[in-house]
Amino acid sequence: ALGGWRKPWQKFVAMTVENSEEVNAVLLATSGNVDGLKAWVCSGGDVNFQDCNGYSPLMAAASYEKVPVLEYLLSCPGINVNLVDSEGDSAVHYATNGACIRLLVEAGGDVSLKNSDDQTALEKMKEEVEDEDLEDGQEKDKLTQAIEFLQTCAK
Repeated sequence: ALGGWRKPWQKFVAMTVENSEEVNAVLLATSGNVDGLKAWVCSGGDVNFQDCNGYSPLMAAASYEKVPVLEYLLSCPGINVNLVDSEGDSAVHYATNGACIRLLVEAGGDVSLKNSDDQTALEKMKEEVEDEDLEDGQEKDKLTQAIEFLQTCAK
């Protein structure tokens, strides 16, 4: 398993009851529920909503590799692909899948953004791969491919 920064559900567990609608938007993104998100946005939900830690539905979709959710959110007028959370991480920092990273970059995701640890998404991902004992060969391969893609974007 990846490090704590890859456990975004921890970032919104402490939300208050009055923000339950917004928590549901993050949960909808996390679970890949595009229809639910569409209904939420159509009812006035803010596609750039951030919880008390700055975590957004776009970040959740990137983190949980929900490509259809990413495609939908990125098609919404006014979406801010470079929104950052309280640690300075953007959706690109959360993405660990080449397809997700590609969508974010094509939509204007800035691979040069640095978080509060002064790391770009590429630097953060490389550190995680070095620090973690990745038992799952497929997981390591996926991260290696994502790193390779980020390296081409950073040039």
